[in-house]
Amino acid sequence: MKIIRCLIFLLAFLCQFNAVPAFGLGRSVNSFTNPLPAPRLIYPISDEIDITGKPSLEFRWGMDYAVWVREYEFKLYKGYQTYADNLILKETVSGNYSLEIDTAKFQDGQVYTWTLKQIGMDGQKSDFAYDSFRIIKK
Repeated sequence: MKIIRCLIFLLAFLCQFNAVPAFGLGRSVNSFTNPLPAPRLIYPISDEIDITGKPSLEFRWGMDYAVWVREYEFKLYKGYQTYADNLILKETVSGNYSLEIDTAKFQDGQVYTWTLKQIGMDGQKSDFAYDSFRIIKK
């Protein structure tokens, strides 16, 4: 009986730190075992984005594997530099893998950089993923 109690205690302890998956919940990432990976940017990730005649530009991202994410921190900068002076938009996104922005915010020929961090359920933040693009707007 002592052995069973010890095994139950040990299993509960290991599950707390994600050393063992917790009862069929699958793989998760925890700050005690692994750093939270940066999100995978899907669109826009090309050099030029044509928004002619479009009401909005949709930013999309995803993950390569399941992690427990509470929210995403989205930032849009004017130019290539991610300095506070260049920040034009900061949003917190929960429950989605996309964000639409009105095309009126963008200027023809201007370069923009977007960054994205994910914030885990335990509050840990990932490194940010980023990409830059030039707007074409006729």
